[in-house]
Amino acid sequence: MIAVVDVGTKSTKLVIASAEAFQADGFSWKHFIPPKGLTTGYLNDLDEAASGGNHIRIERLGHVVATLRIAHEDCRKFRVRDEDVVAFATGALRGAENVSEVLEYLYANTGMRIRVLPGLDEAQWSILACIVALPGLEDQPVTMIDQGGGSTEVATGRMSGELLKIEGMASLALGSSGLTRRAVNNKPTITVGAALEATYALVRGEIGQDRELPARATGARVIGMGGGVMKLSGWRTAPQYHGRRWGRDEVLERARAVLRKMKAEDRPLREVLEDKSDRNRKIHENASTVVSLCGGIPIVLALLDHFQCPELTICGTGLRFGVFFAKCLGLVA
Repeated sequence: MIAVVDVGTKSTKLVIASAEAFQADGFSWKHFIPPKGLTTGYLNDLDEAASGGNHIRIERLGHVVATLRIAHEDCRKFRVRDEDVVAFATGALRGAENVSEVLEYLYANTGMRIRVLPGLDEAQWSILACIVALPGLEDQPVTMIDQGGGSTEVATGRMSGELLKIEGMASLALGSSGLTRRAVNNKPTITVGAALEATYALVRGEIGQDRELPARATGARVIGMGGGVMKLSGWRTAPQYHGRRWGRDEVLERARAVLRKMKAEDRPLREVLEDKSDRNRKIHENASTVVSLCGGIPIVLALLDHFQCPELTICGTGLRFGVFFAKCLGLVA
């Protein structure tokens, strides 16, 4: 058994699966524990620990310590050997000025050794997760968008046999947590609905100036994964929506529909950000969903427009699956 622990900006996610089953049968949701690919997610809020800066406050890491302890217990429950646990952190820790101090603190308090994944590695393993998990992509060009809380990874490539060919990739310092904070800083009274539009305009301008963004290969499908995309359907329905194709306008309307259902569109965004510090789990989770949609979907839409692609293919897997596939294929230690 192999376990992969993804310590993201907004949550820690865990996937456990049998390498032997994957190598024998290829990708199947039934191989993952819990069944049907319903991988466990625990709220992190590393963005709260950083409070918008580059210094992670050790005293604010209680959520992260708690989530890693649960993940560690789950690994032991399913008898995963320590050497078969791959734990890594992404955007929030990648840019932290005291990252070494944070990693030592987490190890001392959880027993889990975490490595910080470089942005380009994150892009590489995310596109691998798409290509392996979605049918019909063998030797086909793919452009992947992995939209997260602290950053967004973009990669273009294809899989030929067991060889992953990357044609271009970039790690963008654009995440849902940072963008929602910027929206409030620019206009303290802005509502969630207005921020959805304002954030799109902001991201579209910044993407247009990014010289490292890879080009979309001719005919390439654009695949979306990550926080904002999954909040369109819900993490627990990832297998159900896996492989669906949604037009650009449908992506936007689905985001608005979720926000309307939550009665969040007309709420001041500042109030939502304050709710993220609430100890009530339901209030906290609702606020995280709003932030993922309000800050994340504009990134996805702006990239779709940049690539001049009218639709998005939904991928229910994610970076942790890509790291699992990479370990099974011998691409990572």
